[in-house]
Order: sequence, then C-alpha cells, then structure tokens
Amino acid sequence: MNVDVTELLTALGGGAPAVMVVGMGGAVLLLWRRYVATQDARIEDQKEHTAQIIEAIRSMQKAIDYVERRRD
Repeated sequence: MNVDVTELLTALGGGAPAVMVVGMGGAVLLLWRRYVATQDARIEDQKEHTAQIIEAIRSMQKAIDYVERRRD
C-alpha cells in the first residue's frame, strides 16, 4: 500500500496539523507492525513450548508405566 504523502497532506488540508496526523499515522503503522511481529513470535514460542511439555509428559508416562510394571 503506497500512498503519496503530498496528496495525503493536501487532502488533510495541509499545514502543521496535517503533518502531525500523517506522522502519527506512520508511527501507529510502524508500532502495529512491530506488535504483530512480536505476537507472531510469541505464538511460535508457545507452540515450541507446548511441544516440549507434551514430550516431557510422554517421557514421564513411560517412566510411570515402567515403574508400575516392575512393581507388579
């Protein structure tokens, strides 16, 4: 999405307020992109962590099954 900044400034009436609106819009866009990237990274971390937990649970279950078989 490429927007001509000069056209946008003109559409907003020009002057300092228009520059501020465009600047704040740009800042919000950059922050939003960083936020989304961070959330995507956290989701991937959670997927990896969940896989590790599942693997640990399976290992513990195998150990419990082994101990129970030996006890019998």
